[in-house]
Amino acid sequence: MTATSRIRHGCLLVLALGLALVCGRPASAAVPSLMNYQGYLTDNTNAPANGAYTMKFALYSDSLAGSLLWTETYASVSVTAGVFNVVLGTSVPLPPTVFSGATLWLQSTVNGSDILPRRAVVSVAYAFRAGAVDPTTGTIAGQVQSTCGPSPDGMLIYIPGRSFVVYAATGGTFQFDHVPPGTYTVRFNGGTYDATNVTVTAGGTTNLGIVTVGPNLQTDISNCGSCNHACGNANATPSCTAGNCQLTCNPGFFDCNGANADGCEKNVTNDTQNCGGCGIACSFPNSTASCSASTCQISSCNAGFANCDGMNGTGCEVNINTDPNNCSSCGNTCSSNHINVRTCTGGSCTGSCSAGFADCNSNKRIDGCEVNISNDPNNCGNCGHVCPGTQVCVSGTCQ
Repeated sequence: MTATSRIRHGCLLVLALGLALVCGRPASAAVPSLMNYQGYLTDNTNAPANGAYTMKFALYSDSLAGSLLWTETYASVSVTAGVFNVVLGTSVPLPPTVFSGATLWLQSTVNGSDILPRRAVVSVAYAFRAGAVDPTTGTIAGQVQSTCGPSPDGMLIYIPGRSFVVYAATGGTFQFDHVPPGTYTVRFNGGTYDATNVTVTAGGTTNLGIVTVGPNLQTDISNCGSCNHACGNANATPSCTAGNCQLTCNPGFFDCNGANADGCEKNVTNDTQNCGGCGIACSFPNSTASCSASTCQISSCNAGFANCDGMNGTGCEVNINTDPNNCSSCGNTCSSNHINVRTCTGGSCTGSCSAGFADCNSNKRIDGCEVNISNDPNNCGNCGHVCPGTQVCVSGTCQ
């Protein structure tokens, strides 16, 4: 018998896994009066229980009330990682007459707390009345194999909602006997895989063949192509197709190294070596480059240089220490007024004055050599030389 729901009561929770006969059905011997019961016990946080628990089991004729037909108490049942096993009828035999009526209901009690609702005991338990093969029932057989993880030997296999539970034998073989005709689901490995629409006919054997349990190595992103080979998911949505990992990168990210394990490892929105795409390096003349919004930009110009054309591609194209048209800064033009050759030295306008002229206001950039010292009585011959009285300046001499 298998319960398919978890019911809280107090601080304990039981998920019954199944009921089955302790030994196989002999062809003509007496039917055994013991019944195996496997269960799964968790606490109120849904964590598997561990330790020893007092358990009581009772059979009733009704799901809610009904007559008590049989009961048995176990003072100390060992529970490991939630799993426990008891053999019903060990101290209080199960009389065959208990199974002569309608459906029975099993009541479980753990440490004094009833686990509700009761669970129906169906076909397998009624095999207590069978002394020979029942031609009105059928068999389900097969072999289970696991793609990843532990060996399938000893794997729990059961039919949900019915009292059919087996453990895979060596090599993964399994078989359910005395299954009433109908269509069933067979559940493997605690529910990680189901075989559905399994049809059983009276007197027949339904062979499921080899049932593969575990991840699909062709499509599972955690086991893509081989066990435990996980597709990288950093900055990406991974997929597994035909056993090969594929990545759909998040916006702004690229898989530049082609290595799946680290996903889409480059943020191309701000990476100066991969700006806007893999391998697109930001580099401009005479400058420090940056990457912003997937676009290369000039972060700063090197000392003595300026980006006077405003274009990133040409970098900081002007040497403002030597360019007379951009002396010390962009657009700062040195004057050519009475200058023999305009020059810029160290960011200052230089250049020699034409004969008979001088830069008396020391502003050669603005007005060049602005004074004619050949005839200026206030700057006669040189800046600041003023001719006395009514003298005039002739050819740079006061007269």
